[in-house]
Amino acid sequence: MPSHEDFEMLDFLADSDFKEWVLYQTNAPYWNTFIQDNPHKAECIKEAKEFILTMATPLQQSHNAIKRANWDTIESAISSPADDKKIIKRFPNNKMILRIAACLIPLCMLFAYLHYYGRTTSAAALEYKNEYGRRTEITLPDSSSIVLVGKATLRTKKSWHKEEQREVWLEGNAYFKVKHLHQKGTKVHPSDQFIVHTNQNGHVEVLGTTFHINSQYQQVSIYLESGSVRVTKDHQTALLKPGEEVTLSDAGFQLKEKPAFVANWQQQELTLQKTPLFEVLRINREVFGNQIMLPTSVDTTQLLDGVLPFSSQNQLLKSLSTLLDKEVHTQSTDLSTP
Repeated sequence: MPSHEDFEMLDFLADSDFKEWVLYQTNAPYWNTFIQDNPHKAECIKEAKEFILTMATPLQQSHNAIKRANWDTIESAISSPADDKKIIKRFPNNKMILRIAACLIPLCMLFAYLHYYGRTTSAAALEYKNEYGRRTEITLPDSSSIVLVGKATLRTKKSWHKEEQREVWLEGNAYFKVKHLHQKGTKVHPSDQFIVHTNQNGHVEVLGTTFHINSQYQQVSIYLESGSVRVTKDHQTALLKPGEEVTLSDAGFQLKEKPAFVANWQQQELTLQKTPLFEVLRINREVFGNQIMLPTSVDTTQLLDGVLPFSSQNQLLKSLSTLLDKEVHTQSTDLSTP
């Protein structure tokens, strides 16, 4: 079976294993696990699945209709006192069946294409990428704003329908300011909800709020600045209040009422609250993509307090040197693997 991580819509439609799963549930455990491990592919897989089912259903229906017509003819012939010639005359031959199929198949394909195109044109994916040392500001169709920091990727739809949930898929660091659409005192509609899908199978659900996400390969942290959010991982759920943080990892689900540090991606500063130095070094790697070199006498477990700006790496190095009373510098490193 080929690797499906880099598949796009047309790749899935052409893949025999994918079609076997859609039509006959062949190798279902593999595909269920693949969707869980690749949440950013969920929309693409959903649309490809709908297209295949749309194509298959009319063809199956026409095939069944032909079989029913044949059976009706046979039953009619059996119950009628007509002679053998009449029976043969009324029974559709193979050529007739082929002509019917030849007419129906193009019509079914046209129907399926129009149905699929109408549903997926507005659902086409948009992908935003940000690189180390840079910052990308994004305005979504609902006027919500997102700031990507460090090496990060955000995926979403080109346009959002009023009856659909607002959804994005994030890998990396980002600041969210979500526009509140729900009218107080009214029923919450799907379009009122805003959902962020992250690594570690995490899901952040909000109505309107501001929060920060650090979504890395092995760990995801969500810090709530204002409003309220619900964070879900597998079967665990946490409701955050402003100032709280939750961390998702293979080890589990950890809620922190007073996090050791707050990475404010919007203000481009790191607030330290008895924060181990090694956490600052990690954040530097995520934002700027290189390693801070320290004198051998510096203990990376020492706890720090204060505010470190990181709008530029030079600023961060100067502030850290002052805080440690030691000269620090950087060394480039390969961060292509987690």
